[in-house]
Amino acid sequence: MKISKVLVVYYTRTGNTEKMARAIAEGIESAGAEAVLKSVYSVRNEDILEADAIIAGSPTQNKRVPSKMMAFINDMKDLELDGKTGAAFGSYGWSGEAVGILNDELEKIGIKLADKGLRIKRTPKDKDLDRCRALGKRVAEAAS
Repeated sequence: MKISKVLVVYYTRTGNTEKMARAIAEGIESAGAEAVLKSVYSVRNEDILEADAIIAGSPTQNKRVPSKMMAFINDMKDLELDGKTGAAFGSYGWSGEAVGILNDELEKIGIKLADKGLRIKRTPKDKDLDRCRALGKRVAEAAS
């Protein structure tokens, strides 16, 4: 049986979204899948194409997804994404729109959502990190 590969791509400004991403990767690995954790600055097309699932994470800034994360999503439009599953996650301070926006954008480019995503206000606490691990596990199981 092939081991699923799940790509977790994140953008972070304060480190909160990165903490979430690391916990999501732990959840992926707990499900027996391979987690590939990448900052939006280091992800390559090969990472995307080799993945069975893509989980995108971003904070909400001014009720939007930061431009670097949107550029990553837009760059995926030209890639073959059939059969890939995914989800979104993010941290926020006030409004938290990024997860919904990312979910919409992922669906537009052909990624089937395995989960409605996860929003966590400010710095994730232990219980929040547990929710991140659970998200990673659910997506990994949906990708297998």
